[in-house]
Amino acid sequence: MPTTPPAQPAPQVVVAPTPTPTPTPTPAPPAAPAPAAGPVMLVASSSRFIALVGLVVMVGLYLSFGCLIVISVASGHDFPAWGDKAGTYMLTGLTLFAPYGVNKLSSIGK
Repeated sequence: MPTTPPAQPAPQVVVAPTPTPTPTPTPAPPAAPAPAAGPVMLVASSSRFIALVGLVVMVGLYLSFGCLIVISVASGHDFPAWGDKAGTYMLTGLTLFAPYGVNKLSSIGK
């Protein structure tokens, strides 16, 4: 009787994983310029300081007129005769803030 050779196991196919491409590194952003030599001196604006002083004076006047009118009315007296003049002064003081309001209104449309 003829002998048959032993059966060979089927060869296994091993598939190597596909190499993933390595991402190319992005270049670093440019470095910030070197600071100027020596300390940086900040110079204050004199016009802003003058505006600040004016604002403090006007707020002081507004508060004093308002307090005097409230005290006068709360103590049982009639509205002071000079109250109308103070009200006119306060109303004209609002014109200082008109440019800021117009600037805000103009920025709405942008």
